[in-house]
Amino acid sequence: MLEVNMICSRNNIKASWLHVSDLHVFPEADTTLMLDDYVELAKIISPEFLVVTGDFRHKRYETNFSLARDYLEMLISIFSINKQDVFLLPGNHDVDYYDGRADAISDICLRSEEGHYNVYSKYQLSKGFCDYNDFVREFYRGTDVVDSRIIDPSGVHCVAWNNLINILVVNTALISDGENHNQILDINALSQCQIDFTLFNLEDIRPGYAHYKKIDKLNETLCSLLNELKFDRELCRQVAVSIVTYSRFASVRYDFLDCEALDIQSCRCTIEKAETAMGDGLRTSLAQLDEMQNDLRNADNDYYTPILVFMTDGTPTDAPRTEFAQVRERVQNGKLFLFPLGIGKGTDMARLRDMFPMGKVPPMFSERYKMIEPEDYETIFKEIKDHVRRKQSVMVSEGNSIQSTPVVKDNNVNNNQTGESIMYRLLAELA
Repeated sequence: MLEVNMICSRNNIKASWLHVSDLHVFPEADTTLMLDDYVELAKIISPEFLVVTGDFRHKRYETNFSLARDYLEMLISIFSINKQDVFLLPGNHDVDYYDGRADAISDICLRSEEGHYNVYSKYQLSKGFCDYNDFVREFYRGTDVVDSRIIDPSGVHCVAWNNLINILVVNTALISDGENHNQILDINALSQCQIDFTLFNLEDIRPGYAHYKKIDKLNETLCSLLNELKFDRELCRQVAVSIVTYSRFASVRYDFLDCEALDIQSCRCTIEKAETAMGDGLRTSLAQLDEMQNDLRNADNDYYTPILVFMTDGTPTDAPRTEFAQVRERVQNGKLFLFPLGIGKGTDMARLRDMFPMGKVPPMFSERYKMIEPEDYETIFKEIKDHVRRKQSVMVSEGNSIQSTPVVKDNNVNNNQTGESIMYRLLAELA
């Protein structure tokens, strides 16, 4: 198994890593054929640390760990990873048999079913990992690694990598013997792990907390903007709103309607799927704007400038390159005014910057359009309002998305032009 991952720390520093599992290294194994693929992968990604989880060897072939050690040397060479940035964890094929192990496992399984979950502690289960421990220590020999990875390679330990994240290594192969036993871990050792709690906020590890925190922030910003529009005397009768939401798919929550008639609380986003179909959200929003444009043309009104307010708190799970290009083209040609808003500290503002053509990125982009504090939306509303004031009639189209940063200056707009209407689209995204 091969995974490439990225995390963002408490201070918004990003780190990427490569996870390789179940090597089962033996002569002529398929894993040796993957080295060429790793070389190609290394041209695309640059992981900062490597996690390799067992199995390192294959019991059927009675191989020792020397082949696995050589394989790891090649792997870290390909990706240019230092050994202090490598974390190893044994699998069930990496356990050795010893006298009394079968009886110990049988007793542990029986007593655990009776509720005696600590019975394993009287057995020296670590004896089954002597060869694995030697293999790990040999791998790290000559490096600066002096932490628990050397002291107890097959145990339970936590390493604060680069003072950025805690990496918790837990051996769950303690009673692996080829039978269908449930995996266990050493809860006593786990309870004594030295975890650096300064690297994260404890509140953020509550199930779903971070996600709800972001969706609440998105809803707060969305409702605040709508509330300002609805109760602003200058705008409330000039503005029509269309709301588009998206998570796995995009949908039109509200077609264009007068802002005065808008039920703001019903516009709130809810968590559906952990997906961010940003491309689908943009595609649906642009289609809404185009439909309104056609209606206006049929009514002999060709003077308008649509505004797209795009709200997001995450990174797209699709590839919205085409949609970004369409937005850039419209902005470049003065056919769209753009306000992409990033919700929360972890928002990837660089991604949102790609929605603007060269030379159109607003000053202080990342700071101005990242919504962190409750009052941050006021700056955005003021910019929208100032722009709308220069027009005689406004059509507002609104929708939902996950990342943001706004604004394209309207220097090219003829403010003396009459009979002009603006379509204003708020995009807020579901995570």
